[in-house]
Amino acid sequence: PKTLTTLLQISLARSSCVGLATSRVWCQLPVRLCVTLRDDAGLVLPGLPEGQSLEVSLSTAGTSRKLLSDLRLVLSGEGTYAGSYTFPREASDALGSSQDCTLSVRLHGNHLAGSPFQ
Repeated sequence: PKTLTTLLQISLARSSCVGLATSRVWCQLPVRLCVTLRDDAGLVLPGLPEGQSLEVSLSTAGTSRKLLSDLRLVLSGEGTYAGSYTFPREASDALGSSQDCTLSVRLHGNHLAGSPFQ
């Protein structure tokens, strides 16, 4: 099927996720991320087949992880998906500083290069 052929072209090792959201967050301020899908040669792919999506989630780090948010990315250009999230207030400690968090970017349960980001 065409969907399977398209998915098999995606190289998780060469695809990338960039943006401030992969390294820093601030409570109550939105941060952005951008994912670019590439093939084994590093060429940008047109995007995911219809009905397919990237799984993006923000959770607390550590052994007893708590899901803070599932994120939705939208196709913003040829093979590029963009999104943003706001670090939830309940994820900050009593002093107002951020806890360690993990941002995971997956395709069918498999992490893209660099994911999970902490």
